[in-house]
Amino acid sequence: MKKLLLTFMVLTFCLSSCIIAFADNNINTESGSIIEAPDLRFTPAGGGKFIYCNNEEGIGRHVLADSSNPNPIYTMNNENLTPDRYLVYLTHINYTYSIDEYYQPNGMGFNIELDMEIKAKEDSVLTINNAVFETPKIRRYYDNNGDIKVAFSDWGAMNACASLLGEPIYQLHSSSVFKPSSYKPVTVHIKKGETVWLSQYVNNYASTAFMEPVFMAADMQLVSGKLDMNVVKLKSNDKIGDRSYFNGEGVAFGSYQRDRCQKGIADTLPEVNTELKYTIDDSVETGTNLPVKIYNQYVDGEAVDIWCTNLNPQDDIWSKYIAAESDILTFKYYDPSKLSYYGKSVPASKRDAVWVFDTKHSDTSSYLSETGLSRDNYSPNFILDPGRDNYGIGCSIGNYGVTTKYNLKVTNAGNRTRYFNYNLLTSGNVIAYARDKNGKLIDEVHSKGITDEQTTDTMACVELPPNQTTQFSIEVILPVNYLAGLKNSFTITDTKSEFDLKTEKKAPAPDYVTILSDYMDEYNNANDYTKEFFAGNLNNFEVTETDYGYMLRWCAWDDQPGYQARFFSLMSYIYFLDKDFNMAGSQKFSTFPAECSAGNGKMVVKTIDGTKKFTTDGVNWASVYWSEDTNFEDVILVKLNGEYLKFDQLPIIENDRTLVPMRFIFEKLGMTVEWDDLTQTASAKKINGKNNSFEIKFTIGSDTAFVNGTVQTMDVGPKILGDRTLIPLRFLSENLGYIVDWEEISQTVTISEMPVLPNVTQKYYVIYREGYRDGRIEVSFFDTSDGSVPELVWDRESGNLELSDNTKYSNDSKWYLDKNTWQSFEGGYERPSNNALQILRSNIKIVAKDTIDSDVNNNRSEE
Repeated sequence: MKKLLLTFMVLTFCLSSCIIAFADNNINTESGSIIEAPDLRFTPAGGGKFIYCNNEEGIGRHVLADSSNPNPIYTMNNENLTPDRYLVYLTHINYTYSIDEYYQPNGMGFNIELDMEIKAKEDSVLTINNAVFETPKIRRYYDNNGDIKVAFSDWGAMNACASLLGEPIYQLHSSSVFKPSSYKPVTVHIKKGETVWLSQYVNNYASTAFMEPVFMAADMQLVSGKLDMNVVKLKSNDKIGDRSYFNGEGVAFGSYQRDRCQKGIADTLPEVNTELKYTIDDSVETGTNLPVKIYNQYVDGEAVDIWCTNLNPQDDIWSKYIAAESDILTFKYYDPSKLSYYGKSVPASKRDAVWVFDTKHSDTSSYLSETGLSRDNYSPNFILDPGRDNYGIGCSIGNYGVTTKYNLKVTNAGNRTRYFNYNLLTSGNVIAYARDKNGKLIDEVHSKGITDEQTTDTMACVELPPNQTTQFSIEVILPVNYLAGLKNSFTITDTKSEFDLKTEKKAPAPDYVTILSDYMDEYNNANDYTKEFFAGNLNNFEVTETDYGYMLRWCAWDDQPGYQARFFSLMSYIYFLDKDFNMAGSQKFSTFPAECSAGNGKMVVKTIDGTKKFTTDGVNWASVYWSEDTNFEDVILVKLNGEYLKFDQLPIIENDRTLVPMRFIFEKLGMTVEWDDLTQTASAKKINGKNNSFEIKFTIGSDTAFVNGTVQTMDVGPKILGDRTLIPLRFLSENLGYIVDWEEISQTVTISEMPVLPNVTQKYYVIYREGYRDGRIEVSFFDTSDGSVPELVWDRESGNLELSDNTKYSNDSKWYLDKNTWQSFEGGYERPSNNALQILRSNIKIVAKDTIDSDVNNNRSEE
């Protein structure tokens, strides 16, 4: 894991505050008593081998071992392993995005599977005592209000760590508990030439999504025989564990690629130990830190009361003088490619094919001028000179997964009970716990929790009875993906430390999100383009059914979207599939879509910055203007000339008519508004040109309106809702000459200006809605046979629309409105219409056969 160096500690602070340089290298307390500083020297526990692989950390397409890579390659080769105990620790991140010509991410990645190929060189017997696996998984829970929340996924593979320990891990300052899973050991007999995969013996094995981490570990005993244990990264074909597309015979050796991460085998199990003894008495004041003597390449036995572990002092300029160093393991990796990096003047006797990753070697491969060596005399992985500044070329080793164990004997020579506290300063979710001399846990296993900045917490506390020697151990583990460089201290107190463990219960919530893999029948019947586009990501897209098909959103990052901020642009799309599950389009948002929903023809997307947008067609989007507690499915949308009107009081439907806030719609239509509070009467006026105006008046509670002074009856009258006056939208708009349409699926009222009429030779026209053609808008142009000015008669009951003397109707042409454009169709009719539902406009007088339609005469004609 790439080690992020401790930037919190400058060199002057280290020297002045942490190193306590007395002549005898002991600590003098304020009361004058002396606490002897023991040597802090760690030794490996031995007992087996530690196979660690974090190189290359990022899983790019070029490092895959399957047929999707034109040049397949192993990640790590561990060949000819003989009987011993092996603890395997694999940790990587899926970086399978595509890149552009400038090597910048420009395309979506896919799921990968991390695995270990176990191949028998001889008949072998292998016992797998434990095998764990973790990659982030979306977990939902009910909070105290009963709302469903998404739990934050920990990149440290904490559940897997709990399973390796066999103990639950309680995270400080939270209610999170990482619980171990049980594992039944299995013994595998492998014939010479046969291959098994570690994934076959992992209970919760899964693929890993693009830009997500993956962790795999196992405790194995090779009882007899000889094995290769090779690490591979494979593109998932959505059939977990399928290795049919892997051909080990054609896969290149997994050489070391310098990325500040390592791989190799340590000649020990992942544990280091130190023996420390202290004696205190009643004169030691509460809050006193106990010292240790530090030994590394820069200091020799200096007493400090704060020290760093999990840190290579050769690769750090801030904490090098307080780094323990001896806690860092040495890893070796045989790799023939190392020989290709030597300068031509380096003799063969000085060359080797084994990388050594420790505190004394560089991690360099290709020649770097910063090394101070000439190119011809350059050796990769050379031994560092501590007199030089080796920051950036020393091995960036963090001892991930290694148990740092302090075996302590503390004599309390006083007459009162005291307490020993282990304190830790870091920002990562580091694990620590105390055991008594019999190996029994004294308190729970704790993890520190993730913080934005480094903070100090007491991780373990041990009671020190008076006049007794207490023997115990403090054990610390740095999980993967956190800051290396842990700042440690021991403190004596008079009172027992209390651990901040929350008691909130997070009841698991059902997984209500449907993903692509839930639609396998539909997916398998989709076209090839759609299947190819989503292949390898069937578990990563949330599917929302719409009235038009499906909308898909990347959901694999829902548990920790902030980790992926630099890649939001790659996954900021919503994809649309038609009802046959074929790709129909996409919409890119300014940032990551965090939620999406659909209903009643509307589709709503909320991005991670809180912005909410909606659409009814997947193409035209507008900002959501209604409140959070409004059910968006019930919202009546109003669109004027292509723009959604954002009412502060939402429209309502009454008697199949849409009512909208009066003042807002009047002003949007370019009208001035006056309100008479005494008579509850509103009037609005619009002036079109010098001699053309329109005025409407209406009264609350009455269905009568005055349009240009003429009485009209509305289907539904205006009303007051809250502090807003609502008026019937269609009545108003169509009296102003607008086209009003209703889209039932999305509950959208569309208001648009009448387009300019076609340029024709006929003198007269009438615009109407034609009942025989689904209410479409048509216009009939015509002349009169004798050249007289005609008069139209509209039978509202039958819809018949003709001239008062229909024998004069001649030379007609017909047009209909399609997507706001006039389209012509055949003429030669006897009259304008046989079933006119509504008259919209005409340039001649219109008379109705019944008296209630006197409005037609004066308000929809343009004489």
